Amino acid sequence: MLGVINAETDRWITNIPTAEDSKSVAVDPRHGRVYVAMTPNDLAAVNDESAGLSCKQGCVAVLSVSRECAAGSREPGGGTSP
Repeated sequence: MLGVINAETDRWITNIPTAEDSKSVAVDPRHGRVYVAMTPNDLAAVNDESAGLSCKQGCVAVLSVSRECAAGSREPGGGTSP
């Protein structure tokens, strides 16, 4: 599990599922990207054949920060959860 925290407010935003035993995380703050080395897995988010994604032998997941997330929202539409 990868926890997302707003570094300016120390506020927890959300958790993102990762593969079991995935431990390496790198952040590129300039481009707003997070890289997670994923062990081989069947997670739907990284195994979507229609999008050309496969992590069945391991992969590096590249995550980006949405504007809503950067603003501190926990919901896709920009609303804030209680």
